[in-house]
Amino acid sequence: MAIYSHHGLQDGISLEDDVSLYTKRKLKGQKLALEECREQFYRENDKKEIERRCAKARKEAEALKNRIKTTMESWESPKLYGNPDFFRGMYERVLISLLIDSDRRNTEDFMSSIVTEHPPADEELQKLWEKCQENVEKKISEFQDKSGINLYRSEISEACRRAAKIRCNLYRLTVTTGAGKTLSSLRYAVAHAKTFHKKRIIYVAPFHSILEQNADEIKDALGMSEIVLEHHCNIVMETDEEQERYDRLTEDWSSPVIVTTAVQFLNTLFSDKTGSVRRMHSLCDSVIIMDEVQALPIHVLEMFNLAVNFLTEFAGATMVFCTATQPLLEAIPKNRLRPAGIMIERSEDYRKKLRRTEIIDCTKQVPGGMSIAEAVGFILEKAREHKKVLFVANTKACARRIFQQLRETCENDANISHLSTSMCPKHRSKTLTMVKKSLDAPDDDKIQICISTQLIEAGVNISFRCVIRSLAGLDSIIQTAGRCNRDKQEALGLVYIIEMNAEAENLSRLREIRFAKDAMRSVLEQFAQHPETLDNQLDSAKAIKMYFEYYFKIHISSSGDPMSYPVSVHGNPSSLVNMLSNNCDFVSTKKPQWLKQAFKTAGEEFEAIAENGKISVVVPYDEKFVEQKLSKLEAPYVSLKIKKKDFKRASAIYGIHIPD
Repeated sequence: MAIYSHHGLQDGISLEDDVSLYTKRKLKGQKLALEECREQFYRENDKKEIERRCAKARKEAEALKNRIKTTMESWESPKLYGNPDFFRGMYERVLISLLIDSDRRNTEDFMSSIVTEHPPADEELQKLWEKCQENVEKKISEFQDKSGINLYRSEISEACRRAAKIRCNLYRLTVTTGAGKTLSSLRYAVAHAKTFHKKRIIYVAPFHSILEQNADEIKDALGMSEIVLEHHCNIVMETDEEQERYDRLTEDWSSPVIVTTAVQFLNTLFSDKTGSVRRMHSLCDSVIIMDEVQALPIHVLEMFNLAVNFLTEFAGATMVFCTATQPLLEAIPKNRLRPAGIMIERSEDYRKKLRRTEIIDCTKQVPGGMSIAEAVGFILEKAREHKKVLFVANTKACARRIFQQLRETCENDANISHLSTSMCPKHRSKTLTMVKKSLDAPDDDKIQICISTQLIEAGVNISFRCVIRSLAGLDSIIQTAGRCNRDKQEALGLVYIIEMNAEAENLSRLREIRFAKDAMRSVLEQFAQHPETLDNQLDSAKAIKMYFEYYFKIHISSSGDPMSYPVSVHGNPSSLVNMLSNNCDFVSTKKPQWLKQAFKTAGEEFEAIAENGKISVVVPYDEKFVEQKLSKLEAPYVSLKIKKKDFKRASAIYGIHIPD
């Protein structure tokens, strides 16, 4: 299967005619001069040695099968945590990954007559981790202030350092927003990598806003930016040589430290693209930090859980889930996450000590929800009281209309800003810089209002005195609250939840947000009637647990099996979890076969984030730059390769996604 698939994944059994790939290849082989090939092969290779290796391989395959069996038997209620076929398929993907990587490296060496860069050996890696650890510890020692909120940040960081010495393959790092989890988790990662001889550190974030900010923090703390590979779609190199090297590094992830998006991570696990498959073996024996894990789309949760179970139980990886709002991945009906260790034992105590905000429910203030005008009035009321206010809407249209009406009605001396994914990256970055500058200005009496979509929720180091959030999921509300009173300048910053009416905020096509709102309404009702059951705080651990219970229940009652990545292939309903396991929705043959999985079809169907119906466009924010690029794109003498590179560079700075 690995040999068949190293130029492109294949299905173990055809989903159209139920014939195995092996049978098809064997029939094809009858038309070829196999005997002649065999004779030639054995003239150049020792037949006994080949037979010895094949016999050894069969024993290793049987041992692998037994390892899956015995490991799962050691689990309590093993059927809750996956199935042998899925894990066998993951092993197969690692094998294909190794073959693709070896084949391409060998080809590169042959074509260039230069031996390609290889990952450092263990002895070299140990020296590297030791140097990284020294630099991180030095960085942490520079934080002199150990009082107030910084005292608790320091205690959390120290707990992470201690946990690094413990052999535990799956951890939860549950700390409130603003607790310094990026640096604390990095401190854990380098110490753990050194202690247990891990091959690399992989930091994964769901959004570019988090990734780009934290990538700089990681590079600065490690003190060796050259060992950090930042892999996401907005990276474009200046020269062809730099771009070629970067593209190769992103295909094999051989760098010691990888900083990447959840999309790239999930593609490595499930996509059919050979560039993604090639990276799979690089996840083994690594430390993987998953930041804001609650942001994963619900349709990938079972696949994600099973992949994490494989990586941590069979592939030598250590994984850490960092978030203030841990989703209940270990409590879903099936294909659960294996039990995780708790890195911060007193996380709820720290949540109370680091408490900087109070969440106030104002959703009942206007029956049926607020209109645009009513929301503008509410925002202005809070702005006059608190001066520096952030409002976050669920849709771009709602945010834009509120921003426009605020500009028309607000006092002339107020600063009104707007952030949206409809703005190109350069525009967003410039606006954020201006907002931060105005918030830091000494004039505390000047009104500062920022109207934003969800893009500001996580990873943006910015602080307002007051935050207003249109009703959404509790995880989104808590993330938005992280932009309020960030360094505890006030005793408590105020976070107001309001609800927009259907005309102001049209969610008819945004099912995830609708379900999240429904789940949050249930939490608000419980809080209104019995606040003590949620520890009298809407952001308590009990409230978060209740929210995710409601959220998953709503999804399951709506579509039955929403977390298994449901699909329809050739008109037949199935799921990617099934297709990557025993594939029983399509495989009817009773002949024993190790690999029944539809690797190719499942990989083609997989999308971490749906991009259907969207196209990329470049907007003329910087007209001179865009005109230069457009003139080259239209020039007949410029090669297609250069045009693609120029468009990619322009898209990284001035690109947006719009409906097709």
